Amino acid sequence: MDWFVNYEQQRSLSINDRSISYGDGVFETLLICNGVIQRKQLHFQRLTKGLHKLKFSISTTSLERLFGFIQSQCDRTKAHQGVKIIISRGEGGRGYWPSGDLTPSFLIGFFDYTVDRNLLSQGVMIDNALSRSTINRQLAGIKHLNRLENVLAKQALDIDCYDAVMKDDDDFLTECIQSNIFWVKNNVLYTPILNRSGVQGTVRNDIIHRAASLGVHTCIGHYKIACLHNADEVFLCNSLIGIMPVTAIKNTVDYKIGTYTTLLQQHI
Repeated sequence: MDWFVNYEQQRSLSINDRSISYGDGVFETLLICNGVIQRKQLHFQRLTKGLHKLKFSISTTSLERLFGFIQSQCDRTKAHQGVKIIISRGEGGRGYWPSGDLTPSFLIGFFDYTVDRNLLSQGVMIDNALSRSTINRQLAGIKHLNRLENVLAKQALDIDCYDAVMKDDDDFLTECIQSNIFWVKNNVLYTPILNRSGVQGTVRNDIIHRAASLGVHTCIGHYKIACLHNADEVFLCNSLIGIMPVTAIKNTVDYKIGTYTTLLQQHI
């Protein structure tokens, strides 16, 4: 990856930065197609929401500069390119208390990314994650830097599985390790509500709004694993893969790639 720290090309960060000690920050992963940032406004909105929840003092102008910088540095000759944004509160404060007038750290990393067309057309197998999604209404929905449950789940993921379904401590479905999850039953689209844990993905939001415009009814709520097992079709989504069909939950149930999955793939 090619990294920029506070808009200067470098690969180092102060040991005193609060992202290291406390995970005090947020991140985003963007997809750029032929020099165009995909779902720019949705990423901007989620970043703004996350910074507000963590009580960062960052202006809209600063975020506009960030996205302008990314646009200016992206490689327009590449069909696909990924970008990782990390915003830390910066250096300062003793212990947990972020005292003083802190200057946030902006980290921007560019990386090559290739969309696997075979997987998008043939689908993938997923598993059930062993680790749980932490219930925390204060942090639910945002992409903060504390992702240890996802790290543990990824370490335990079988090599033949693309992703794994995560539940919270009350056994409600939340998301997958690196993606949001949807399923269809009797012509209705379902996805878990993410007001207690999980990340409200930009593609997830796009799907919900796009489905409405296509006349597809979406239900968002608290669901248990049996709902997923009884689904007619299942798919995953995130900012890099778009929509990924699911053809099986390992050793549990098989699915066909359905018409709703294909329809939404064509529109997302």
